[in-house]
Parts: sequence; C-alpha cells; structure tokens
Amino acid sequence: GIKETLIPDPDFFGGGLHECFKGGFLKVHIDYHKHNKTHLDRRLNALIYLNKDWEDSFGGDFELWDNEVKNCIKKLKPIFNRLAIFS
Repeated sequence: GIKETLIPDPDFFGGGLHECFKGGFLKVHIDYHKHNKTHLDRRLNALIYLNKDWEDSFGGDFELWDNEVKNCIKKLKPIFNRLAIFS
C-alpha cells in the first residue's frame, strides 16, 4: 500500500548490525518516524536473523504489538536466515 517512491537511507541512520548476548534483550519500542537529516518518513524496516542453531529455550521471539502497545499480535521465531520486513 505504499504509493511513494522508496529510497534507501544514505546515512544508514538507526541501521546496522545489532547483537544481543546471553541474557540480553530489547524492550518493546517504536522506532523513529522521521529521519534526523532528511526529515523524510521512515517507511520500512528489515530484520534478517543470522543466528545459527537457535533454540526455543533461548526466547527472543520478534513481537509485533497493537497500536496501543497493550497486546502482542504476532510472534516470529528468530531463526537463521529469516527476513522480517514491516512498516
């Protein structure tokens, strides 16, 4: 449903390699909506999981929450080579 022309972020602002170690976690959050330099809207996020030999006991599902951030509506296991693209 995105009608605008999409362009890559030339500064890779907020992107890059993110790594969690044993016991680490990332709290439920909302990413920024406006780029700090171009002031363009951020339209897409992409996550690719590069962790081989993932076990369910590790936890760490990728969760998508409702707009009120009260209910988790979807969980995805962080299995190797999985790509999640979302608005």
